[in-house]
Parts: sequence; structure tokens; C-alpha cells
Amino acid sequence: MKRGFSPRSLRLCGEQALRTPVSKRNSQIPGGSGIANRTGTIQDLFTKPVLIFGCGNILIGDDGFGPAVIGHLLANFDLPPGVAAFDAGAGIREILFDLMLMAHRPKVIFIVDAAFESGKRPGEIFEIEIAQIAPKKVNDFSLHMFPSINLLNDLQNGAGVKIRVLAVQAEKMPDKIEQGLSDSVKAAVPGACEWLLRRIEETSAVLEELQ
Repeated sequence: MKRGFSPRSLRLCGEQALRTPVSKRNSQIPGGSGIANRTGTIQDLFTKPVLIFGCGNILIGDDGFGPAVIGHLLANFDLPPGVAAFDAGAGIREILFDLMLMAHRPKVIFIVDAAFESGKRPGEIFEIEIAQIAPKKVNDFSLHMFPSINLLNDLQNGAGVKIRVLAVQAEKMPDKIEQGLSDSVKAAVPGACEWLLRRIEETSAVLEELQ
């Protein structure tokens, strides 16, 4: 049963790809119901005011944190009508670029990713401020290809889209294909979902006041 918040890899090649269930991929995450909520569609991508993107490669250990969070979120919670969640895989740059070209852009984008940052313990979740990440330091914050800092800045400062990045401190990045999160990062998945739900609730209240 999904808990009450009236609240795959994304491929921009057709709506059917966006409807791929996430439950099988993330069935190892604790608390999953095994029944996935509907993932976002291409139409949602360009019409919903709040978008959530889980970034990462599920075949590279803790890099799969973002997709795992999206899977857990959709399997256990009902998102509000104005919110859509996507497993973006490693394709977030292309998605952000498409959003930059659209006349109708979201009001808020949440990005969930795995990172290595000095002083953090494995499994710790924390918010990364875009303004604090120098372009030359991007690779210090991500296991795969972190979203383009220029694109994020353009969306936030030029297009007025609020960008919030939630990261988990990774424990492992295997040198070869190895699917599955470390225990510390897996344990952080439910907490990341709770963080997102609280921020969505805050965001929804602000958007309602602006209408």
C-alpha cells in the first residue's frame, strides 16, 4: 500500500519508453511495494511545474542511487498532480538542454545523484548548492557525468527555474559492471524520498500562493 502523500532509464525516443515500470529494477530497496506508480511521460516533461530527475548508471554500484530513489518514490508514494518523476539514467544533460529550448519550462527541478565530497560519511544525504560548484570541480561531486553546470546556471539564473540537487555520499564505484547499491547508500534511499516529499510540499504551497 502506498503511503499517503497526495503526492528505467529515461529515453526521449517515445512515450512508451517513459512508461517502463521501475519496480523490478529497484525491488531490492527496502520498503518497496513492488507496484510502481506511473513514471513521467514526455508530455509531463514539458508541462509539469515540478520535475524530479534521478541520475546515474544502475550498473555502476552506488551510481544507481538516483534511479533507486525514483523507483522507491514511485512505488510507495502518490505524487501531487503538478509533479513528475523520471529515471534520467546518464541522459540528464540532453534533457536539460531540451528544457532550455522550451517556451514552457518547469518552476522547480530536483536532481538526485550520488557524489563524493570530502568530509561526508558514506550514505549521508546532503544538498549541493549549484553556485558553490566550480566547473573544474564538477568531477569531485559525481560518479558519472554530473549535469552541465552551465546548463544548470542558465536554467536557474537565466530562465528562472529553481534547481535543487540532493546527493548521497557514495561508498563504492566499482571498476567493472556491478549492479547494486552498497548497504550505506541503500539505507539512504527512503530518507532521500522523505526529503523530496517535504520539499515538494513546501514548493507546492509557494506555487499555490503565486497563482
